[in-house]
Amino acid sequence: MGRALVTGGGSGIGLGIARALRDAGHEVTVVGRREEVLVASGFDYTVADVTSGSLHMVGVDHLVNCAGHLEMAPVGEWTAEVWRRLHEVHVVAPAMLAQAFAAQACQVGEGTITNIASTLAVRTDHGLAAYSAAKAALVSLTRSLAIELAPRIRANAVLPGVVKTAMTGSRADDLVGLHPLGRLGTPDDIGQAVAYLVANAQVTGEVLSVDGGLLL
Repeated sequence: MGRALVTGGGSGIGLGIARALRDAGHEVTVVGRREEVLVASGFDYTVADVTSGSLHMVGVDHLVNCAGHLEMAPVGEWTAEVWRRLHEVHVVAPAMLAQAFAAQACQVGEGTITNIASTLAVRTDHGLAAYSAAKAALVSLTRSLAIELAPRIRANAVLPGVVKTAMTGSRADDLVGLHPLGRLGTPDDIGQAVAYLVANAQVTGEVLSVDGGLLL
């Protein structure tokens, strides 16, 4: 067991992950920008923007990069600012946090990094090019971390299908039919997958789809 830090952990998928890790016996701290949401989560928390570079990793055994941001724009309406924002949240911030985590984790023992990507890293749709590209880069980052940080630190990624959260909103209900299992995912589904990846000492560099068969 150990101390887990979950970015974006105050609500949605991040909160499901925090609960699963707590249930597995870990001490959990959640990170987010809105203090009222973090307080309501019931976990120890840190108020921080993951893109600010101000988050400290001291004493952390397991890092979960779950903070997310979604913007949609079709070709012809792209701006450099949209692409930069999405890559800052989904690629640059996880990379910098992983680097800071690795610097201290290698001093105290073994650790894990779990990055929450998306099935949209593999399949995309109209208006989602920037988001999909950022999530695909996060998957690639995960594999690089698994190689570079072995054997002391394991790095894995999870690809959720459609999970109904505040970020996906009511439009998630229209996407049930994409899932052969006939239901949307839940934050707890993703949390259980993360807990497995954290616990299994022989798994690294894995990109685990938890998607109700969506990618099929």
